[in-house]
Amino acid sequence: MRVYQFTEQPYFPAWPEHTGSLRVNLPNGKQDPAIAADLLHRYYDEWLLADELGLDIMINEHHSTATCMSSTAIVALSVLARETKRARLSHRPPAGSAARRRGTRDHRRAVAWPA
Repeated sequence: MRVYQFTEQPYFPAWPEHTGSLRVNLPNGKQDPAIAADLLHRYYDEWLLADELGLDIMINEHHSTATCMSSTAIVALSVLARETKRARLSHRPPAGSAARRRGTRDHRRAVAWPA
């Protein structure tokens, strides 16, 4: 059985003041660059710890929303491919994307990375 560490990489400081859906793009003006940087460092630290603990890592993207700061999974996957030692890296495409519509079997073959 494979166990994955997963986080949506939220920018939660914007949640109390945000009006409307949190799944809609978050304007840059609502983000503090220093807080966003600290959060991204925290998420990378969590992924590296997951690797040390023997967990696999799953990344997702929601194109810069308040619930997911990542606009593309390839950036995080590229960094983690260099920095991790054992974790299997995987990408969960956003709902409605072509990769998700292809079905689970094709999705795993297309986007799961070998250990």
